[in-house]
Amino acid sequence: PFLLIIPGVDKLVPPKIMIEFYEKCSSNDKTVFYYKNMWHAVTIEEEIYDVIEKSITWLKKKIIKVITLIILIIK
Repeated sequence: PFLLIIPGVDKLVPPKIMIEFYEKCSSNDKTVFYYKNMWHAVTIEEEIYDVIEKSITWLKKKIIKVITLIILIIK
């Protein structure tokens, strides 16, 4: 699983470069969260609570998927 959080007004790592990286990633299980008005320092932005909430939801889905696969293998 691959999760990429892209701040739309990042001056350190241009969003265009991050989008290209995401598109070139060969993973079949990839997700991108794009925040149009967020800067590079994601942890101090107003959107941080949304980033955390979405990331936790994303992680829970991945964990459930893994647990389900383990259960199927054990049976």
